[in-house]
Amino acid sequence: PRSTQGLSSAASDVYKRQDVDDFAYASWDARYEVGLDDDGRARMHVTETLTARFPDIDQNKGIVRGLPTSYENAWLDPRVLSVTDETGADVPYETENEDGLLLVLTGDDDYVRGLTTYVIEYEMRDVILAADSGVDEFYWDLLPLDSTQRIEAFHAEVAFDEAMTDRMTGDARCYAGYQGSTDECDLIASSDGSQLSVEAKELSPGEGITIAVGFESNTAAQPSARQPNPCLLYTSDAADDTP
Repeated sequence: PRSTQGLSSAASDVYKRQDVDDFAYASWDARYEVGLDDDGRARMHVTETLTARFPDIDQNKGIVRGLPTSYENAWLDPRVLSVTDETGADVPYETENEDGLLLVLTGDDDYVRGLTTYVIEYEMRDVILAADSGVDEFYWDLLPLDSTQRIEAFHAEVAFDEAMTDRMTGDARCYAGYQGSTDECDLIASSDGSQLSVEAKELSPGEGITIAVGFESNTAAQPSARQPNPCLLYTSDAADDTP
């Protein structure tokens, strides 16, 4: 990388951060498996295969993948199961919590160049919401909207277990673009409807893919953090009854 000598400390930090972010993803492939546990709560198992295209200089030592730790007031309990390369060999990594994200920091002190693949496997829970519209919904950003890298090719599959598939409403949407975009993308459904897939090409930094899938009400049990507070309801009712 170019020397940062002569820059102020703050300017130097910004320069280094921009320099490290200067790479692309040749491909971003993800598989989401969503189902219900023995308590009827939603669980999700994810395998992401991310192939970075690093420059042919000593600039990067790995990637940083941020996973949300909470969703609509509930703790998602994200757990990283493994990080490997495309051959299944372990890749060193560590995790940090920062600003509502579990950061997965891959690599060690060695620089990486060219095409480098990271397979990140993780789990989360309570990813299904009881929407205000009266249905349950899987509403999820398949790509982070704050990404600073372009993505040359994106593909994702979302598979639901039998119990959830049986309770699908048939309403499924996909949205592509920047934060707040209502531009729809194509969802391809499997013959039995249990799996949905989407793909996109040449996504700019900050462009995301979001999926929304509807289920019958009460398909997934909700965590207590999303349940109405009986004390607050009682207080509200009492106030309404006050002359």
